[in-house]
Amino acid sequence: MIPIELRLRNFLSYGDDVDPLDFTTFRMACLTGKNGHGKSALLDAVTWAVWGEARKASYSRTPDADLIRLNAEDMSVEFTFILNDREYQVQREFARKQRSSRLEFRGRERGESAFRVLTGANKRETQQRIIETIGLDYKTFVNSSFLQQGRADAFTRQSPRDRKEILGTILGLGYYDRLLEETKLRLSESKSSSRSYEETLQALDEELKEEDEARARLDELNKTIAELGERLSGLRKQEQERRERITSLEFQRKRMDQIAQEEAAALRRKDGLAQRLNDLKTERESLAALLSRENEIASAKQRHDDIGVELRRLLDVDAEAQSLQTECQRLQGSIDAERARLREDAASKSSTLQQIESALKEGESLLARRDSIEAEYKRFQADREMERELEAVHRDVQSLEQQKRELETKIENEKQTLLNQAAELRGRCQDLPALRDEVERLKRDSASQPELTREVEALCEKAKSIEEQGVSLNTALDSAANEMKRLKDALNEAHEKTALARRGEATYCPLCRQPLAPDARHELEQHLRAEIQSCEERIARLTEQIKEDERRRDELRGVYKQAREETAGAEQRLAQVASRVEALPAREKELAAREELLQRGEALARQVETGAFAQTLRESLKDTESRIAALQYDPASHSELRERLRESGECVAAWNRLREELPLRERRAAEAKRLRTELAALNATLASDAFAEDARKALDKAREALAPLTAALAFRKPLQDEQYNLRNAVDDWNRLGYARERLPAIEKDERSARDESTELNARFTAWVEEKKAIEPALKTLLNEESALAHIRQVISERDVEYAEVQRALGAAQERLDRLSRRREERKALREKLADSQRDRKLYEILRGAFSRDGIPAMIVDQSLPELENDANRLLHRLTNGICSVALESQREKKSGGSTETLDIRISDDAGTRDYEMYSGGEAFRTDLALRIALSQLLCRRAGSRLQLLVIDEGFGTQDAEGLLNIIEAIGDIQDEFEKIIVVTHLEELKERFMVRIDVNKEPGAGSRFQVVHT
Repeated sequence: MIPIELRLRNFLSYGDDVDPLDFTTFRMACLTGKNGHGKSALLDAVTWAVWGEARKASYSRTPDADLIRLNAEDMSVEFTFILNDREYQVQREFARKQRSSRLEFRGRERGESAFRVLTGANKRETQQRIIETIGLDYKTFVNSSFLQQGRADAFTRQSPRDRKEILGTILGLGYYDRLLEETKLRLSESKSSSRSYEETLQALDEELKEEDEARARLDELNKTIAELGERLSGLRKQEQERRERITSLEFQRKRMDQIAQEEAAALRRKDGLAQRLNDLKTERESLAALLSRENEIASAKQRHDDIGVELRRLLDVDAEAQSLQTECQRLQGSIDAERARLREDAASKSSTLQQIESALKEGESLLARRDSIEAEYKRFQADREMERELEAVHRDVQSLEQQKRELETKIENEKQTLLNQAAELRGRCQDLPALRDEVERLKRDSASQPELTREVEALCEKAKSIEEQGVSLNTALDSAANEMKRLKDALNEAHEKTALARRGEATYCPLCRQPLAPDARHELEQHLRAEIQSCEERIARLTEQIKEDERRRDELRGVYKQAREETAGAEQRLAQVASRVEALPAREKELAAREELLQRGEALARQVETGAFAQTLRESLKDTESRIAALQYDPASHSELRERLRESGECVAAWNRLREELPLRERRAAEAKRLRTELAALNATLASDAFAEDARKALDKAREALAPLTAALAFRKPLQDEQYNLRNAVDDWNRLGYARERLPAIEKDERSARDESTELNARFTAWVEEKKAIEPALKTLLNEESALAHIRQVISERDVEYAEVQRALGAAQERLDRLSRRREERKALREKLADSQRDRKLYEILRGAFSRDGIPAMIVDQSLPELENDANRLLHRLTNGICSVALESQREKKSGGSTETLDIRISDDAGTRDYEMYSGGEAFRTDLALRIALSQLLCRRAGSRLQLLVIDEGFGTQDAEGLLNIIEAIGDIQDEFEKIIVVTHLEELKERFMVRIDVNKEPGAGSRFQVVHT
C-alpha cells in the first residue's frame, strides 16, 4: 500500500479548511511539530479511513464521535493509495447528531481517468472488501508496519499465543485455518455418511432374509386366484340368463309407468280447463259492464282533450310573462348599481376630507411646539457625540477582553491536555480491577487443577464401566436374536408338518411315507400341536426378554452419552484451566505495568489540582486584566446614555415633521375646499334621484306590458285541477275499444274448453282396460328380479374376495420386486461405503496436515530464522553488535512433551535476560528492531501489497549514539519501502531528514501542515 493523497476535515485538531497532504513529493520524511499540535492525528486519519479505527479511549461509548473536532458536527477523511499497480480511494464520514457514518470505496486501473465504485450493499460489506483488497486487518497493520506512539512494544508485549497468531496472519496462515475447518466439516460428513451406509446395509440384510418366504407366498396366491376365477365365471353365466328373461318383461312395466304418467297429465289438464272456463266467465261479465257505460266515458274524454288545448295556450303566455319579469329585474339592478356607485364616491371624498382636516389640526399643534422641539433636538446631538467617544473606549475593552479569553482558553487547553493524558492513562488502566481479579482467578485455577484431573479420571472410569455393560447387553441381544430365529424356523417346520398330515392318505404317513393307522395320525397331529404351542410360548417369552434388554440398552445409551458429555465438559474445563494457568506469569507482569501507568496518571491529575502548569500564560493574563482596569470603562453609564438616545427618537421624529409641515399647509387647505364642493353636489344628486333616467323609463314600460299577462295566468290552476280529476278518462276509452273486440273471442274459447274436457273422459276409460291386461306380467317380473339380485350379491361377495386376493398378490409381487431392488441397492451401498471409508482416511490425514502442528507450524518454523536474522541485523546496528534476539516456537511442558509458542529470548554481553529487565532505551531498540523486521517480512511475503513503514514513536529514551544508530538503521532499509514516515519532535533528529512535514496549531483555525524540502 503506497499512500498518494490524504484529505481530512474536522478530524481531531484539524478544521474544515485543510490542504491535502501529497505523498508523491517524498519517499522518506520526518513528521514534526509540538506535542498536541496534530502529528499523530494525520496517521490516525489514515487508519480511520481504511479500517474505521484510530486512537480512541477503550471506555468511550462513542469512539467515532470523540474523533470529531470540538464544536464541529461532522468529519470526513479521504485517503488515496496505490496497490498492485492499481489506484484506490477510501472516503469515510461521520455525523455527530445522527450518529451515522458513510463509507465509500473506489478504484481505477492505471491510465483510467475516473474511479469505479467498489462500495458494497452496506458498510460492513464495504469494510470487508477493503480488508480483502489490502490483505490486512487493523490489528495486524498496527502490530507490523505502523509503530504507533507508545506502542513500539505492541508485538513484544503480546502473549506468546497472540504473537504467533499475528505472525500467522502476516504469513497468510489463515488460509490453512479455512482449509482445516473445511476438512473437519467434510470428515464429519464422511463419518456421518459411513454410519448411515452401515445402518442401511444392516437393515437391507435383515430385509433380504424374507425373500424365500415371499416367493412361496406368491405361488400360493396364484393358485387361489385361479380357483376364484372359475367360480366367478359360472355365476356370471347365470346372471346373463336371468337378465335376458327380465329384459323381455321390462317393456310391460315401462308401459304401465307410461299409462300412469299419461293419466296424471290428463288430470292436470282437466283441472286447468275447469279453471280456464271460470276465468273466461269472469272476464266476459267485466267487459259487459264496461260497455254499459259507453256514453259517460265518451263525454269525459272530450272534456279532457279541450282542457289540454287551453293549458298549452297558457304555457306560451307564461313564457312571455317570465321574459318581461327578467327584464324588469335587470333594469332595477342597473338603477341600484348607479345609486351605490354615487354613494361610494361620496363616502371616499368624505374620508379624504376628514384626513386632510385632521392633518391641518396636527400641523397647527406642531407649530405651536416649535421652540421646545428645536431645544430637545440640540440636546440629542450632544448626547450622540458623547456616545461615539464611549464606543471607541468600549472597542478597546472588547479587544482586551478577547485577548483575556484567548489566554484563559489556552490555559484551559493546557489543563485539558494534562487531564486527557491522565484520563488516557487511567483509561488504559480501567481494566486493572478486572486484571487483578483475573490474576486471582488464575491462581485459584492453578490450585484447582489437580482436583479437575481427578474428576476427569473418575468420569472416564464411569464411562468405561457403562460401555462394558452395553457390550454385555449387545451380546445377550445377539444370542436372543439367534434363539428367536431358531424358534421361528422350528415353528414354521411344525406348521408345515401339520399341513402335510392333514392332507395325507389314510394308510401312509405324509412325512416319512410309512404305514400309518388312523389313531397314529391323530396322535401325530396332537404332538405337532403341542410342539407349536411350546414354540409360540417360548417365542413370546423371548420377545418380552428382548424388549426388556433393548429398553435397558437404550437407557444405558442415554447414561453413556451423558457420561461422555460430562467427561468432555470436564476435559474441556481442564484444558481451559491449564491454558489459563500458562498465562499467569504474563498476566502478573501486565498487572505490574498497568499499576505503574495508573501512578503516572494520578501524578498528572495532582499537577492539575495544584495549578502547577502554564505559568507564562497566567502572567500574561494578569497583565491584560490590569490594562482593562486602566481604561476605567463604565458599562452602566454607557448603557444609560444609549437608553437616553433611544428615548430621543420621538424628538428627532417631531423635528423632521416640523421641517416638512410648513410647505404642505397651503396645498392641504386648497384640497379641502375642492372636496367640500364636490361632496355637496353628490349628496344633492342622491337626494333627488336624478340619475339613470333611461333605465327608469324602460322599467315602467315593461311593468305595463306584464299586467294583462299576469291576469290571464290566474285561470291556469283551476283548469289543471279539473284535468287531474279526469285523468282516467283516456284509459276508460281505450278499454272500451278492447271490450268490443274481445267478447267474440271469449265465447269461442269457452266452446273449445268444453269439447276438450269431454275427450279426456273417454281416454280415462280406455286406460283402465289396458292396465288390467298388463298386471299378470308384472308379477312374473318381480320374481325374476329377486332371483337376479341374489345372484348379483353372490358375485359381489366373490368379487370382493377376488380383489382381496389380487391385492395380496400385487403386494406379494411388489414385495418380491422390492427385495430384488434392495439387493441392487445393497451392492451400490457397499461401494459407497468403501468410497466413504477411503475419504474418511484421507480427511483424517488432511486434518493433521492443516492443523497448527502441521503445515502452518512448518511455515512458521521456516519463517522464524528469516525474521530473527532481520531483527538481529538491525539490532546489531542499533546496539553496536552488543544485543541479539532469538525466537523459539516450541516450549517443554512440565508434565512432559512440548507445546506451540513464540517466546522471545534477548542476549547481550552480560548474558540472556528477560525482556522486562532491560532499560527503557535498550528495550525500545529491541522493540524497534523486531517491529521493522516484521514489516520487512510482511513486504516480502505480500509482494507489493504493503510498502509503507510509519514510526510514530518518542526517541527520548535514546542517547546521542542511540539516535545516530536508529537513523542509520532506518536509512539502511529505506530501499525496501516506498514510503517511510518518522514522527518526532527532537531537533537533532529532524535535521537528519531531507524532507519534513511541519505541523502547527493555529488559534481558531486548528492544525495546519507544510511539506518542507531542505
